[in-house]
Amino acid sequence: MRADPSVSPIPVAPAGLSRRAQRFVEANGIRVPSQDIRRHHDAWIGHGVPAAEIDRAAAFQDRWGGLALPPAPIYEGGPRILDADCPEGSAMDG
Repeated sequence: MRADPSVSPIPVAPAGLSRRAQRFVEANGIRVPSQDIRRHHDAWIGHGVPAAEIDRAAAFQDRWGGLALPPAPIYEGGPRILDADCPEGSAMDG
């Protein structure tokens, strides 16, 4: 897990969101510690995951990783925390 004490638990919405989405993330979300997925790079390469997919997962993790949002009105399971998982190729790639 990332243990960076300089990261505030109050999220700053990533660029590219609508103003409404920015307000929602900043008013309702919290930032929790998340894993640095780059530590799996060599293992994923060894399993045949393309480097471009690993880079894409790392970029997602940098932007969204550890962001906890409240549940949607139709979902009763509690908040969800955004994190990248093992990257995969597209369905077209097999």
